[in-house]
Amino acid sequence: MNKKEIVSKRFRNKRDAKITSMLAIYLVVLFIFSITNTIHSCSATTSSSAGLTITEKTSEELFVDNEMGQIATGLYYRNSIIQINITVLLHSNSSVEIFCEEAAIEHYSPILANFTLAPGESFAESYTLSGRAVSSVVYFCWCTLNNSNATIQWWYEVLFSARPEGFIGIDFLFISGAFLLSTMTLVFITKRNSNKKND
Repeated sequence: MNKKEIVSKRFRNKRDAKITSMLAIYLVVLFIFSITNTIHSCSATTSSSAGLTITEKTSEELFVDNEMGQIATGLYYRNSIIQINITVLLHSNSSVEIFCEEAAIEHYSPILANFTLAPGESFAESYTLSGRAVSSVVYFCWCTLNNSNATIQWWYEVLFSARPEGFIGIDFLFISGAFLLSTMTLVFITKRNSNKKND
């Protein structure tokens, strides 16, 4: 074997080693993302109002007077589960009528209901988004007394955040990465053994 062939062979071996190293790093990164995703999914499905993280719970106050107010969660994919809690604070001067769009009530399980809360009363319910591919829980509200006002404190918690339908997901990427790495490693080892035999 001449000098040129030896240099070429060393270059090929280094290149193959780099490719294998890159694939190994890719697999490790995918594995870390997969573990993180699994932990986040578990915490989202088992969380309760007693122990929430900042990202799982959104809380707001809404001042209602002669204008119609709106209570709305963020947008989530179908099959997500959202718990919502609405309270009319005690210092309010009026009861508050809370209602939803007629066209939207069938898109949730249980079906959205209209109700009225007196000062100091609360309403809480967990809804599964079962209609549109992407949706939010939306309520409108106004005071039952003219020229009056009330303060609503409300919050919502995402109990389960569904993935978009048809989403490949990190698990598929992890499996495909592991398969690709295994295949490349096998090819590299076979090629290396073949080169050793030729020497």
